[in-house]
Amino acid sequence: MNHKKDTTLKTSDTELLNKELFHNFLKSKLENFDAKWERHPRGKYKPPDFKLILGNKEYAVEVTETKVILKGQIEEKTFRSSRERFVNEVQEEVNKLGILRGLYYVFFLMPWTIQLNKYKKKIKKQLVKYIEDTKNNESAEEIDIKVNYRTVCQIFKTNNDLDKVFVSFADGVWPESQEMQDFICGLLQYAVCEKERLLKKESVPPPRILILYSSYPHATTKMYKNCLPNLNNINYFHSIFIIMPDRDDFLLYTCDEEWKNIV
Repeated sequence: MNHKKDTTLKTSDTELLNKELFHNFLKSKLENFDAKWERHPRGKYKPPDFKLILGNKEYAVEVTETKVILKGQIEEKTFRSSRERFVNEVQEEVNKLGILRGLYYVFFLMPWTIQLNKYKKKIKKQLVKYIEDTKNNESAEEIDIKVNYRTVCQIFKTNNDLDKVFVSFADGVWPESQEMQDFICGLLQYAVCEKERLLKKESVPPPRILILYSSYPHATTKMYKNCLPNLNNINYFHSIFIIMPDRDDFLLYTCDEEWKNIV
């Protein structure tokens, strides 16, 4: 399924977009699809976010996303986006200087919560110097980029025809490791339990559907499906639908016999 996701949308707009993606998924998979939606059926500040009327059934639909909070109470996507913008600035500068010849990786080593804007001139100066010094090399060893004797990131050059400066992040483990798998399951379990708690608080009756926007960049469809055997409280929901940025969205779980054919 091809769809464009605008991560700059306001929260309310994001909920509507995710609802629309779920609607289109069901429409493409189910026969005799005739759905009606109601926004905030219990009021704007109470769950669920939507009521879906499908055939002779009414579903409570709650929308959420995976959230990773780093040290210092900074959301991971905020941390990443700030560093991505910074590395793009570095690429623009070395392009203007005509010294970008090859593929470079700027590798942030940790959830480093120091104010980037305060020190980015010092960091950028070191990155540009490395690119200048290695512009004629096919590849180059990594070096540490430091501020006040503390390593902030590393940069290295690899043998590649592409002239580009990429940003990457160290999560402490390989993307395919068991530790990363457990981390993804933790994000999923938290979303399920938190939404169960909120819906129970408001005595929202079944059937209930959870739409989960996967904001963590290393998560894969396989990782989410691997969580199913040990996922607690899943039966509280009729279905769980996962929205994957730039990939195919999918129905992770359902107790509906008809819907099981589209999982």
